[in-house]
Amino acid sequence: MAGESRAAMIEAASTLFRRQGYEATSWREITRTSGAPAGSIGFLFPDGKEQLAAEAVAQVGEAPRDLAASLLSGADDPVEAGRRWILASADVLERSGYTDACPVATVALELSHRSDRVQVEVVRAYDSWREVIVDRFAGRYGPETSRTIAEIFLAAFEGALLLSRAERSTRPLITLAGNLDRLVAALADVP
Repeated sequence: MAGESRAAMIEAASTLFRRQGYEATSWREITRTSGAPAGSIGFLFPDGKEQLAAEAVAQVGEAPRDLAASLLSGADDPVEAGRRWILASADVLERSGYTDACPVATVALELSHRSDRVQVEVVRAYDSWREVIVDRFAGRYGPETSRTIAEIFLAAFEGALLLSRAERSTRPLITLAGNLDRLVAALADVP
């Protein structure tokens, strides 16, 4: 029972943090959304909401990594694979009414500068996504260039997600997808 309540609270917190942010999400809302007993909060998360946020980031960081790995392995051309990831993310964002963007970014923006515990999990999540990109591009561009591609790809992708959410339009993501080949080509030519 405690394991189920804990998992339900992490899942509820992940969704709520992604959609409305850490500060705007109350314990009461997390317990109501999760169906967990309100009295279990202190037992399940003795270090409080920050502990819950760190655990939520650790868990939700896996889903985009797994999605990216699946989409990036699904095409012979790594650029086309990257384009698929971007377009799939645009579709998810649009279908959610622009509420479901990056599951890590909202918490990262609010807590990374003031919580070492959360910052560690945010870095782990982003590092794991970068490694998926590096692995996919390394066969064509080599490991060093692939690391540069991964860093800039992820920065552009996160920025496009943010802009798309702010504008309530997939245009920034579509623009990135449509220009990914030129971006990668330019990065591959950098000494």
